[in-house]
Amino acid sequence: MEYICALADVQRQEVNVAGGKGANLGALIHAGFPVPAGFILLTEAYQHFLDTYNLLSEIEHLEQSVTPGDITSCERAAQAIRTLFMQHPIPDVTAQAISQVYQQLDTPGVAIRSSATTEDSPVASFAGLHESYLNVGSLEDVFTAVQQCWSSLWTPRAMSYRARLGLSSQRVSMAVIIQQMVPAVASGVLFTVNPVSGSREEMMINAVWGIGEALVSGQITPESILIEKVTGCIRRQGANGGIGTALAPSVLSDEQVEQLISLGERIEKHFGMPYDIEWTLVKGQIFIVQARPITTLATTLSLSANHDLPIPPGDDSWDREQDQPPQPYDIWTRTNVGENLPYPVTPLTETHFPVIFGLDSESSQPNQPQMVRRLYGRLYFNEGALVHSFTEELGLPASWLHKIWGSRPRGAQLEQNAFRPWRLSRRLFLLVTRPKPKKKKVKTPKDSPEQFFAHVDQWVNDFERIDLDRLDDEQLWQEGLPTWSQRGAYAWAANMRFSIGAAISYGILERIVHWWAHKDLAQDLVTGLPGVYSAEVGPDLWQMARIAQEGGIQEWLLSSDPRTALDRLRSDEGGRQIIAQLAAFLARHGHRCPNELEMRNPRWAEEPEQVIELIASYLNADKHSDPVMIEARQRQRRTVAVSTVESGLDPIRRLIFRFVLARAQRAVAVRDNSRYTMVKFLFPVRKIYAELGRRWVEAGQLTLADDIFFLTIPEIEQLIATHGVSPEVQTSIEQRRLAYDFWFTMVAPEALNAYGTPITDEGENAMRLQGMGVSGGTMRGRARIIKTMQEAMQLTSGDIFVTSATDPGWTPVFPLVGGIVLEIGGQLSHGAIIAREYGIPAIVNVPGAMRLIRDGQIIAIDGSTGIIKLS
Repeated sequence: MEYICALADVQRQEVNVAGGKGANLGALIHAGFPVPAGFILLTEAYQHFLDTYNLLSEIEHLEQSVTPGDITSCERAAQAIRTLFMQHPIPDVTAQAISQVYQQLDTPGVAIRSSATTEDSPVASFAGLHESYLNVGSLEDVFTAVQQCWSSLWTPRAMSYRARLGLSSQRVSMAVIIQQMVPAVASGVLFTVNPVSGSREEMMINAVWGIGEALVSGQITPESILIEKVTGCIRRQGANGGIGTALAPSVLSDEQVEQLISLGERIEKHFGMPYDIEWTLVKGQIFIVQARPITTLATTLSLSANHDLPIPPGDDSWDREQDQPPQPYDIWTRTNVGENLPYPVTPLTETHFPVIFGLDSESSQPNQPQMVRRLYGRLYFNEGALVHSFTEELGLPASWLHKIWGSRPRGAQLEQNAFRPWRLSRRLFLLVTRPKPKKKKVKTPKDSPEQFFAHVDQWVNDFERIDLDRLDDEQLWQEGLPTWSQRGAYAWAANMRFSIGAAISYGILERIVHWWAHKDLAQDLVTGLPGVYSAEVGPDLWQMARIAQEGGIQEWLLSSDPRTALDRLRSDEGGRQIIAQLAAFLARHGHRCPNELEMRNPRWAEEPEQVIELIASYLNADKHSDPVMIEARQRQRRTVAVSTVESGLDPIRRLIFRFVLARAQRAVAVRDNSRYTMVKFLFPVRKIYAELGRRWVEAGQLTLADDIFFLTIPEIEQLIATHGVSPEVQTSIEQRRLAYDFWFTMVAPEALNAYGTPITDEGENAMRLQGMGVSGGTMRGRARIIKTMQEAMQLTSGDIFVTSATDPGWTPVFPLVGGIVLEIGGQLSHGAIIAREYGIPAIVNVPGAMRLIRDGQIIAIDGSTGIIKLS
């Protein structure tokens, strides 16, 4: 069997044996481009190494121990896998082949570069994820570098990147390039399009003296050269940041720049796509050492002269037909919707919501503005249209809406804050006198909150008794969306009624307290409320953590990855009590998980190792994080606030205050419990989707079980009707995954105007930020910028938790921290309610908090005034 061959003998299509990087270099040599001499250690050598030492089964076992999205378990498994590679020598037959080509190169040093079968392809670059070594000067060091390249297929970043793109690890392999090391005078990278703006009318060159490793790794600042393709204009930016059209270049002459431009144009034309080219300059000649397609190119969407939206690679067009022309008042924001769906959404998630809740018919009504749109991969709400209706049609001040909605004035809204009673009167008159439409909407029963919660509990319990294995695909589908969409309009109407009622009740309470007591105590009056379902999570986790401590299993629970720990709890006598508590916890809260409105995310009941990880975090918490103690403290705080207000009221006002207070306290608790129940309502449909995905993988129709979430509802219905998934569908899924992954790399603006241009707040203060205080108290501590639940597991009681938004799945984090800052939210958002339940100072509606506050920076927050002071 052949384990090694010359780079010149490799064809572009031989990615499966030479890897993406090796195949690209071979194609460049065949096309006549200058590439240093070298050889490729083929993927057969990698497979032979695994087979010789029976490593494949051990690697698969370690890979299976990784909890999806869990950084710690991924790092642990990656380290163990890489250790396996270094424990065994390269087999003799492979070592002999390497020795022969090393001698043929006859150079003081060689470059050893990884070349995975998944990298440098038109759909995924894997740039920088696998390892390379330069100036390797001995045969023994070459052997070590080869093993390091092989094992770099299993770094945490590479494993996570494959998982994000939906690439099966069983399909990847690694080749290794052994290449002549040329004595570079200068090196750098040439982009055949502008990688910053995405403009295809420009090229960019980054150049440094010597070899380019320091440039690629980001250790030094290069000279940057921007070339306009049409005019040939060259603009230089040196490492010191100066821009100009200098006649004397610091690294490259104009002639050398022209050589690179010519090479770039030829390579782009040869491959038919933009390329990222690593080059080196040797004695006046330019050599290419790597070249890869640019897969994360953000270009400009020219729907009109004013549009400025990035376009990702792959397919991102699956919902564009529903987009309406822009209106002058449109302002798209992440307010409110960003709390519920903070990350890019999958096609299934976006298309299932209108259907299950009966909103698809409403959105198709003529002359209705588009209220929801997907931008930057995320859902945005048309706050501008809402404000327009609120101010222009109803004549109400925009500030009233901002207080309830958790938004802020932007653009033209800044001038829309006058109360115009005559407009409100006219609108009410028209509503009363308008002829009733012939076709009336189906009325939904106005049940009490308790009746609504009971209905959903009964429906879910009935569903749990169904044996899904006995249903074929069509029957299974009928048990899902068609059945639950019949109940969805009722659920949506009930939830909206409770949410609006809470906003009105809390608003009245806030006004009365301010008018009569001249104090801002409304937050304290609705804190520590009994019967908030989400607030049960913290005490339950705390109790399980204490059981682990008392049972003497704390150490191995902390030292094991969550999946291994769960298996041991189930089999170990010492874990019996926790398992019993866990079963009860999952029966009550198992429909929850972080980012739970994204249907792709497994719930706690489906992957209970998520809960084990939370228990481990509570084991690290100190006694001040005890949720039971916190709840008692908050009840006392509420009692003091009530006494403070009542002490200054006469008997009549006291009776009115008590009536308003009771209604507001009940409404706030009901609002959060309604949201909790809505997530439970969605759980059966999520299980149907997951079961279909599992079946279609077993039938060989899908590659991964969660591929189904990259299909739309109409597409799934079509596939069920036709009883099959075509190869074209699988290709479409892969392209949509690529676009979905791209959006995670983009920072989504908080607000956009009608044409997609970000709206920025004026006059940002570098030392002081202003948000909306939603939970009283002050805290000074270390800010921690958190993007994932796994990162949140490292929080401690003195930390101030800073993130974009939280949904109920983040509830377990709250008792672990000293303060909270959220970019999105309002007085009645879930994060505000739970922060008050746990007595944690909290500020929401702080645009750009994750950008303006540095991770680890000492900050001081005031949850009453909404002021954040930066050190």
